[in-house]
Amino acid sequence: MANITVISLDDTGYDTVAVLNANFAALNAALGLANRHAQDLTNAIGPVTVTHNLGTRDVVVQIWNTAGVAEQAEVAIVDANSISITFNTLFSGRVVVL
Repeated sequence: MANITVISLDDTGYDTVAVLNANFAALNAALGLANRHAQDLTNAIGPVTVTHNLGTRDVVVQIWNTAGVAEQAEVAIVDANSISITFNTLFSGRVVVL
């Protein structure tokens, strides 16, 4: 069970970033998502190989630009430890593999 801390808008006794990070860590552990890979990309274009080392081909890939907006790209599973993402235009942001 995850131990989640709830704070309200008028709560000034908490560092909200620290609380959010702790909440995500607790939730990830409870859901078994501790094994994930995140990688920042800058000005990527064409095929880019991301090595996640999760040891499985059963992965979910999330792609977020620097503004925090989800992006779509062609994703291919290379093997149990890496994926290939093809960007048709310059991309900067974050790739998360779960």
